[in-house]
Amino acid sequence: MMSNNNSYESSSISVPECTLASVVAALEGCSNQDIAVRQPAEKALQEWERTFPGYFSHLLSVLGDSHIVKEVRLLAAILIKNAVPTVWCFSQENNRRNRQVVVGSDVGNDDDKERRQIILEQNKQERAHAKAALPNLYFSEVIDERIAVHLRLAIAAISCFDYPLEWPNLLQDLIQIAASTNHDGNMNRVRAIKAIREVLIHAKSRKIIINPLQSSPPTRGGFLDIAQMMQQAALAQKGGQTNAASAFRPLTLGITQHAASFLNTANELDGVLCIGYIKAVTELYRLISPRMVARLPEFESFKLDSRNFLAQAVQLLEQTSFWNLPYPNVGAQQHPQRQVSHESWTRFVGKVYRHVLNCFIAAISTIPLEAASAIPRCIDVVLKSIVGLDDTTIRTLPVKRLVAETLFLRDVLRQPQYCSDEMFANQQQAVQSFLSKITGGTGLPMTMLNPQLQSNNNSNDPDLEAAKASVLRMIKSASDLQDNFANDRATVSVESLVEALVTKFLRLSDDEVAEWDEDPEGRFETDEAERAVDTVDDRPRYCGGMLLVQIMRRNPVSVGRVLINFAQHCQQLPIQDTRGLLHREASYRALQLCKFSILSNSSELNFDFNVWWSGELLSLLRSNITTDQPVPMRMLQSRAVQILQIYSNCIVDEQEYTVAFVAVSHLLAAPDLVTALCAARCVNHLAL
Repeated sequence: MMSNNNSYESSSISVPECTLASVVAALEGCSNQDIAVRQPAEKALQEWERTFPGYFSHLLSVLGDSHIVKEVRLLAAILIKNAVPTVWCFSQENNRRNRQVVVGSDVGNDDDKERRQIILEQNKQERAHAKAALPNLYFSEVIDERIAVHLRLAIAAISCFDYPLEWPNLLQDLIQIAASTNHDGNMNRVRAIKAIREVLIHAKSRKIIINPLQSSPPTRGGFLDIAQMMQQAALAQKGGQTNAASAFRPLTLGITQHAASFLNTANELDGVLCIGYIKAVTELYRLISPRMVARLPEFESFKLDSRNFLAQAVQLLEQTSFWNLPYPNVGAQQHPQRQVSHESWTRFVGKVYRHVLNCFIAAISTIPLEAASAIPRCIDVVLKSIVGLDDTTIRTLPVKRLVAETLFLRDVLRQPQYCSDEMFANQQQAVQSFLSKITGGTGLPMTMLNPQLQSNNNSNDPDLEAAKASVLRMIKSASDLQDNFANDRATVSVESLVEALVTKFLRLSDDEVAEWDEDPEGRFETDEAERAVDTVDDRPRYCGGMLLVQIMRRNPVSVGRVLINFAQHCQQLPIQDTRGLLHREASYRALQLCKFSILSNSSELNFDFNVWWSGELLSLLRSNITTDQPVPMRMLQSRAVQILQIYSNCIVDEQEYTVAFVAVSHLLAAPDLVTALCAARCVNHLAL
């Protein structure tokens, strides 16, 4: 057991008075290897934080002293960030002591009132000093980037409590610094835009503090007035979001200005600021509630500005969508050293494209009506990237770009405002088909279903109608496009989109094929994690499968036919075709992901799993495949095992079920380890 002398709570450790010198000594002592020195220092810092008057100010003074070593100042910055909740809330110990002063004795006592005012004044002064000193330190030249990160987080943490009521000019002051044209302050401009983004992120988790010194004595039962708390929270939320919305226009102006400059001159500062402004606008969209935007008149100018900005943003998306955008020919200029290299230029352009897509994803959720005018062009850009680029190029693109593209298309398909009557009808039919199987053919009245499945919000807005038509085209087959959209812009058919998702996103890469032999346990665990479509992930295979499932939900019959036809086409490819085997395995994975929609529409799709089982899957399971055979062939057998597990409830004949169980049981001793592990999981499922 550890002795009491090594415990932070040891009574033998005395805590000195909190002065600037003692704080500096404690910070230096925390890095001492001698536990006899380090432990009292840590104990003192913990105690001073709990009884904070003066401690927070001393930490700020340490930060501003350039003569103190950077490591000590870095520790002070970390402690400042961590101490914000304690300083802006009351610690449990202070709460107990202060309540004894205010509530436990006669409230009318003059001494208690005086003590109450002293504590309130100390708290107020400490916080006011912190809010005045922190921004000055954050933009100071003596603060390096490591320390600036923690100060930025500290400012954002304070905004959770004081923005906008106690710190109303925070965003406006930061925007003014970010927009400064002073070349000597370029570092501060970048820091300012990063701080804006952090403040907007933290504003979503704004804290409402019920101060025991300011509140009335507890009512009977010890409960505060819940209605008053809810009203306070609602007013704070409204104030924070309206204040943030007022910063929207200057932020979007920053995007327009720096994007144009960066694309024309390849200036590094413009690239950094452009990306920073886009990130800030994205967080602003995520902060603002769609319900408030729709109901409150205070957001009318915000909606108008959003419509204008998104019309410009889609142009930026089109400009940066080319993964090999030519490097700008700027010729002789005043500051050539500020240009980024060709390689960095390509990386910056890719980041701009990705973050603009993320901005549209956030806008679709908050202001779908205002974003509608840009949706058709955005869809065209993304589809051309996914379908138009070949498999080799797709696999060289950054993963985050592929994730952003698939998430954008998924959210467009999910947005009820962009659903046409035909798409709603398809969704109603799919739900009723599934419910009829559960209820024995009776289904449920439409009045009992989700209101989004009962009617669409029809509108005469031409932009909204254009968005609906564009989303509808995305799930239409080539024949439907020829019949109904012959005079419209060139559109990617659902056959091309589905094939691209299967062959470029769901298909295993060359590295994953190599992993099959090099790390079979890791390959199995990765595949196990990818089976859950509804979990959050940032891998292209997950995002491609997630988008495929969403497309299937919107048009299950057409998409289901495309999937089945493509799987049949891959089945007919020669067994020596390695690429064909990989496509065949990927098509089976797609049928596995879309099981619900396929079975719900099995009659329209003419799909019978028992025919597939007896005609192909059973022979795959019975094949004597050794480790000498190509990896794609072993992958196909492993995928057949997983297909059987997913569709096992379709085998109704008991004798056939026994045949399936025996076939999979034999694979427990398969030479291929991944196949054996999949078989063990399948046997457990079939037995249960």
